[in-house]
Amino acid sequence: MQIKELITPNTVIEMVCFLTGLICLLNSKIRIWKLFPIYLFVNCITEMYAIHLRKHHYDNQWPYNISIIFEATFISIMFLQFFNKYFKGKLFIIGGLALLLIAYGYDVKAHDFLLFKNITNDTLNETANDLMSVLFSIYSLSYFYLLLKDEQYINLKYSSDFWWVVGVLFFYFGSTTLNLFRSEFKSESELPNYITLILIWMIYGSWSYSFICKKWLTTKSLS
Repeated sequence: MQIKELITPNTVIEMVCFLTGLICLLNSKIRIWKLFPIYLFVNCITEMYAIHLRKHHYDNQWPYNISIIFEATFISIMFLQFFNKYFKGKLFIIGGLALLLIAYGYDVKAHDFLLFKNITNDTLNETANDLMSVLFSIYSLSYFYLLLKDEQYINLKYSSDFWWVVGVLFFYFGSTTLNLFRSEFKSESELPNYITLILIWMIYGSWSYSFICKKWLTTKSLS
C-alpha cells in the first residue's frame, strides 16, 4: 500500500479533525468528548482502507457498513448529552437508534452486507443513511430550538456544543437535500461529488473548531 494513494481531500480533513480532537479533548472531563477521537480514528481508517480496496478493484462497501454503526452510536450519544441539559432525552435517542437499527437490518437483508452501499460512497439512497440524515437534522434543529429558549447567556462564538451541532446540521441536512435532487443531475455530472466534498469539509471543519472551543473552555476553567 502506497501512502500517497491514501491522500485525498476527504482523508486530509478527516486526519486534521482527528489530530485536533486528540490534542484538544485529551483532558476533557466529559467522557463522550474524551472518547470522540476514537470515532474519528475509525472514520480515518475506514476511508483509507476503502480507498485501498477500490484502488485494487475489491468491493469496498463493507468497511462503510461497519463504520455506520459507530457513526450512529457516537453522534446519538453526543446529542443525548446536549439534550440532557434541557430535558431527559434518553427515550428520544433510544427510539431513534431503534429505528436506525431496523433500517440497517432491512438494508443488510435487502442488499447483502458486502454490497450494501451508502452516501459516503457516493451511491444511490439507502434506507439507513436516509433515515439517519433525517434524524440527525431533526436533532440539530431541536437543539437550536432549545438553545433559543434558553435564558442563560451563551457566547456562541466559543460554544463547543453549538459549533459541533452546526457541523452536523450542515452535513446531514445537506446530504438529505442532495439525495432528494440527485436524480435531477445528469449521469456524467460531477457536481454531486463536489457538493458531498464541501459538506464533508464543513462538518469536519466545524467539529475541529468545536474541539478548539472545548479546549479553550477547559483550559480557562482550570486556570
